[in-house]
Parts: sequence; C-alpha cells; structure tokens
Amino acid sequence: MVIISGRVKISPRGTKNVAFLSSGDIMGQIPDWEHVPLTAGATVVTDQVLVVAISLSELKRLFRLYPSFYGTVYQKLKRLESALC
Repeated sequence: MVIISGRVKISPRGTKNVAFLSSGDIMGQIPDWEHVPLTAGATVVTDQVLVVAISLSELKRLFRLYPSFYGTVYQKLKRLESALC
C-alpha cells in the first residue's frame, strides 16, 4: 500500500522501536523479492489515512515500466528496516 495522506506508526512486535510513515511512504507486507523477516503492527495516528493498495503483479509491472521507481521503493524499505531494527 502507498500512503496518500495521513500518518501511521509502525512498531515491530517484540521491540520498542517505532517508525512513522506518511504521504508517499509504502507499507504492508514486503513482497517476496525483499526477504525481511519482520512482523510489525500499524496504528493510525491522524484522524484519517488514505492508502492505495497495489498488488504484487501491479508492482512488478510498475518496476518494469519505471525502473527508477524500483530504486525509490527499495530505498524507502531499507530506511524503514533500519529504523525498526
């Protein structure tokens, strides 16, 4: 999912680390191409959060059409992983 508006708190189970996501950030299950064994909970911290769900097949298609988009997604996931570990 891509967050369009609002803010979400991400907290992995079993840790005290927290990350906050907002407009333009990606959340949800990390696809198979990113082997990160991390389970986390998400909590809405604003009155409303608007997200767009993207299936794995749609995401792969976007990566093929826009290779730089893959780099952007990868960097965002790595930053989130670093913040939560």
